[in-house]
Amino acid sequence: MIANKNFNIKQGPLRERQSKMINESIIPIQNALIVCNSEQRSLNEEYIEFNPDLHLIDTQRAYWNSIEYESKINVNMELQEFKSFLQRLEQRSSGDFGFGPLARSMSFERHFLLRSGEAEIYVVKLGKKNWKQKVAMKLKEALKETKGKETGILVRSMKINEWSDDAFENVCAEMSIQNNAKIKIKSYRSFYKKKLRAVCLNRIHGIVFGVSLDQSKVTGRTEKLSQIEIEYWSTLLPKTSNHQEIMNNLVQSNLIQQIQVQLCSLVMQELQQSGFAFKKTTLTKSEWVRGVSECTS
Repeated sequence: MIANKNFNIKQGPLRERQSKMINESIIPIQNALIVCNSEQRSLNEEYIEFNPDLHLIDTQRAYWNSIEYESKINVNMELQEFKSFLQRLEQRSSGDFGFGPLARSMSFERHFLLRSGEAEIYVVKLGKKNWKQKVAMKLKEALKETKGKETGILVRSMKINEWSDDAFENVCAEMSIQNNAKIKIKSYRSFYKKKLRAVCLNRIHGIVFGVSLDQSKVTGRTEKLSQIEIEYWSTLLPKTSNHQEIMNNLVQSNLIQQIQVQLCSLVMQELQQSGFAFKKTTLTKSEWVRGVSECTS
């Protein structure tokens, strides 16, 4: 256990990590196991993962609604370089941040721009290689204008549900009613996205992020986009505490945002030290593929 840290990520094979769970407060998050330091908690006190903005619809098929807080960095990095990069990043943070095992995924996406009056949103048709489940529909909509601000954190509502023609038509109809204007739909080129993602834990405050490197390539073309994304996921809280009150205090103090900004700064420092070309950005995949499609249409 790292000294003076309240939480840690257990390392080693999953079966080995699970076999050492006796008498420890363990919180499984994705493919990582988080340990609460027994010196920092009361005997038998349990911790849980909490995010008041996350509402699960179907856990088996990974459908949910949430508020997304995401930082983005364009970077010239290959997927095979990401693991060693995270190891160096952990050292740079003096152990304040820890990283779980990497998870790999490959997806395909088709983005649709919906316009109604002055309003516009993107709807994404989303699938993953070898998925047996039906294709999903993802909707993202900006809640606050953060572009150009100091933090550079994109704040968007996100909904993931099952894709169907009826569901897509319902989204269009609802948007038309809300804006009292007809819907205009524009479809952009599809692209494939390869992603490596690790659970990232702030060991002092128990704040959890997802840190990923993804590479997107337009189908049948050479255009590519490589980005590191840092996304707030949740906070670890004592099970018997007043979760909402604690979260309200964290929001008022801007602690979560400050730690996300700190993590993003550490990532850029390590990128510079390691010699990678990079640029902090607010460019979304929708904006990128829109630009590629409009330039090549």
